[in-house]
Amino acid sequence: TPCFFRQNNTCLNYCRNHCQSYCRNYCRNYCRNYCRNYCRNYCRSCCRSSCRNYCRNYCRNYCRSSCRNYCRSSCRNYCRNYCRSCCRSSCRSCCRTAVTTAITDFIEGSTYLVEDISRYFTLQA
Repeated sequence: TPCFFRQNNTCLNYCRNHCQSYCRNYCRNYCRNYCRNYCRNYCRSCCRSSCRNYCRNYCRNYCRSSCRNYCRSSCRNYCRNYCRSCCRSSCRSCCRTAVTTAITDFIEGSTYLVEDISRYFTLQA
């Protein structure tokens, strides 16, 4: 894999690209499902017409904070374990950046065409 080639920035670039793709895809799918289910159940029980605005704001804030915390920890753990095996310290900083980017992009509603990670690793192997 590219991580075996430590010349120049090959390792750093490989890890940065990998971690950004993984974190964006993982956080987007997790947050979409988690927030949709939570907000639907919560709002159905209280909203109707009079509470609709309250619930909309409540859910938006709840989901943002929940997803932000979840993504931060899950991506950090994944990247730390992945990168430790090949890149050591140089990758840790780019993973941190990838998490921030993923969360920001998710909250702003961006969409991505991200390759399937398991298929990617199969091909790399």
